[in-house]
Amino acid sequence: MRLALRDPRGRPARAPARAGRAWALPGSAAAVGARATRSGLPVAARATAGRRPAAGGLLRPAKQARQRGAAAVARVSAEAQAVLDKLEGTSLYLVGMMGSGKSTVGKALSEELEYGCLDVDDLLVGATGTSVAEIFADQGEAAFREMESEVLQQVAALTRTVVATGGGAVTSRKNWGYMRHAIVIYLEGPNELLARRIDADGAAARPLLAGEGDTLAKVEAKMAEREALYREADVFVSIADDSGRESAPTATVVARIFEGVAAKIQEYADEKAAKTESAEESLAQGQLPNRMEGPTLGGGGGGANPSLPSNKGFGKR
Repeated sequence: MRLALRDPRGRPARAPARAGRAWALPGSAAAVGARATRSGLPVAARATAGRRPAAGGLLRPAKQARQRGAAAVARVSAEAQAVLDKLEGTSLYLVGMMGSGKSTVGKALSEELEYGCLDVDDLLVGATGTSVAEIFADQGEAAFREMESEVLQQVAALTRTVVATGGGAVTSRKNWGYMRHAIVIYLEGPNELLARRIDADGAAARPLLAGEGDTLAKVEAKMAEREALYREADVFVSIADDSGRESAPTATVVARIFEGVAAKIQEYADEKAAKTESAEESLAQGQLPNRMEGPTLGGGGGGANPSLPSNKGFGKR
């Protein structure tokens, strides 16, 4: 049975109409019907776009402190509106190594777009009642990856949602199948920066980095395994500042995402226009044009919207 999200009133939930509204917190009485039975575990989904748990077990509106200048606010907001006009409700998935800030960036991004926000690791913790580290320790990585895939399969039906995936989600081909309906964004950064960020958060909480040994060496080893997979994403965004050594502000990363998404959509539109022009020229010369298919952001066919691919869910608000 697919994930049946419910809002606090028990109604089928959609992505919040605007930032600051949320769904039921996992485990609360209001999380009625949020269940997934393939694994026999309840999966309660929650939207966490800049909100905090309040009395009664529900997520309620909460203002999030922002440390950025007025110019940055105006810039991101303008770009958000420009991208929204073209996205037509298409979801955004964030991929990248642990320490790349997927959860933090996902929350900020969802606020700007007025999208819902889901974190796959949070969903798994809500489903099992245990931490990611405990799942790894008790059931192993293979079991964790299977549960991770199940959650991705269920949230794939959602539109107007930013989804922060786990660092290893890209290692499963079926996960890519679930993510291809959305725009996939790779948050990349130098290994040294990722290692410092992981150490600052506490490497012990990362099951694949636990134990003795240098964090940087472990990050480099994992990146060697995964980098080619991360680069199957539609958009690449750096989390580093201009020096390449320190972290860029979250607002800057969000602005870069908007720039990258807008550029990718424009790239598709340009290629589509070029194909149309080529077909018209062929017709003018009395030739039968090849079947026209627009390029896609990650694969698939052309869509009803002449400038956007249908496999990304454009137009499915």
